[in-house]
Amino acid sequence: MRTFASSPGLIETFAEMLRRQSRTDMVQSILRRSLATVESDRAALDDPLILAQLVRDAQAQSARTSAGFAAEHALYAGGWNPPASVGGSAWAVLHGAPLGLGERVGRWAHLPGVTFHVHPLAGQMIYFTYPEAVVALLGEPPS
Repeated sequence: MRTFASSPGLIETFAEMLRRQSRTDMVQSILRRSLATVESDRAALDDPLILAQLVRDAQAQSARTSAGFAAEHALYAGGWNPPASVGGSAWAVLHGAPLGLGERVGRWAHLPGVTFHVHPLAGQMIYFTYPEAVVALLGEPPS
């Protein structure tokens, strides 16, 4: 992301390069390298079902075009923040401590009824590695 922020013109080129690397073994390798920082993310990729799902998703998203990937990353590189006006009455922001996102939670402070939660071990794959932490924040469904 730092490279994209300083050189947004590279985003589309990088996205198209990634799209062309769609062989299963290449996608697996890219996923393993990009998620190597946090132990729980590495462990998630050791599960063949999780790895297969992520590979299929990546291959499907880039099968025809890299435009969506490029547009999303260009938005973030441009300094995206949550909209000033959002719906809902209570928001929960969950992040993993190993990712070092703590200093960036302020951008979410304006959300209605926002609470912040940190998981000490979670990384990018928190939905796979610690689903109970995500579910616990959902609370009771409205009746």
